[in-house]
Amino acid sequence: MKNALAGKDQELVLVYESNLVDQVWGDARPSPPSAPLRVHDLKYAGVDVATKLASLRKELGGAGATAIVITMLDEVAWLLNLVLSVYLS
Repeated sequence: MKNALAGKDQELVLVYESNLVDQVWGDARPSPPSAPLRVHDLKYAGVDVATKLASLRKELGGAGATAIVITMLDEVAWLLNLVLSVYLS
């Protein structure tokens, strides 16, 4: 990557001293949620976790993939039928 960038008169600069996300948030960063996670009731989720995982594995296999990286929190929550307790009022 360093060589590819150098060829375009660009430079990769590694930042070790600070967390850039913290710098962007500054003092405006909200506190993390304090409510516990719960498994969403099947009547709301529609499909159980085992079925969702089996379907995902089938789709991945059909696409020739052996793995998937899921990082968006809403996608993780959907796949595992998780919900913050604060939303269960």
